[in-house]
Amino acid sequence: MSSLPAWMYPPNGTHWTADDMDRLPPEAPRHVELIDDALIFRMSPQRVSSIPGSSAT
Repeated sequence: MSSLPAWMYPPNGTHWTADDMDRLPPEAPRHVELIDDALIFRMSPQRVSSIPGSSAT
């Protein structure tokens, strides 16, 4: 089991602020949001060209 990088933990130990988010390191994912004092990591959107078994054209 791997541990999380140190930057994934809030600097003050309890919650994130907008200032904290501004100081995220370059290796942090680009798609990060701050919602209710928590960092939310979003997957980048991906386009699905076809779904097996689908009749969509």
